[in-house]
Amino acid sequence: MLDEELRLAAQLQRELLPPPLPTVHDVAFHILYRPAGYVSGDIYDIERLDEDHVGFFVADAVGHGVPAALMTMFIKRALHLKIIDPGLPKGYRIVPPDEALTRLNHDLTRQTRAGRLRHATAVCGVINCRTRQLSVARAGHPYPMVLRSDRYVDSLEPDGAILGIFPDETFEMVTTRLRPGDRLLIYTDGFEVAFREQPSDR
Repeated sequence: MLDEELRLAAQLQRELLPPPLPTVHDVAFHILYRPAGYVSGDIYDIERLDEDHVGFFVADAVGHGVPAALMTMFIKRALHLKIIDPGLPKGYRIVPPDEALTRLNHDLTRQTRAGRLRHATAVCGVINCRTRQLSVARAGHPYPMVLRSDRYVDSLEPDGAILGIFPDETFEMVTTRLRPGDRLLIYTDGFEVAFREQPSDR
């Protein structure tokens, strides 16, 4: 019975994941998602916000198993990079990544004050696929990396504490411009284990 319930939880969690996103202008998106068990404390989303902009996030809920998986569902529902408002000139507003994390942190700390522990790390970003300008904020998550086409690795290191602890935490946002051939790498803390450097045969 428990095995069947875990399989159902895993199916529900997979249904939260976005469908493959087509190339926008000349920017392509690729995902590798391999939960260690039936359910995962990791969640991601990629969303086309308008004709030029794509928003994305990767989050890692603190904990394991079903409680962490349930928290990923909360994060998916609470983190927004676009607000629809008919009163605005375009009828919507793209939310900067630092503001999006601030709003999510407010929701999580409110849950924590109510006696439900809600902590997570996250990276959140928006890319203008026409100009290739990238804006990123993070909350206690491993630093995103830009793998430049000239083989230089550019670590993006905005400040920001783990979500759900400090109600007044502010999150720094950094911007950079991607060049043709550059790759942005965002990962969770299982990445180092899955892709551990192999020793040489010297």
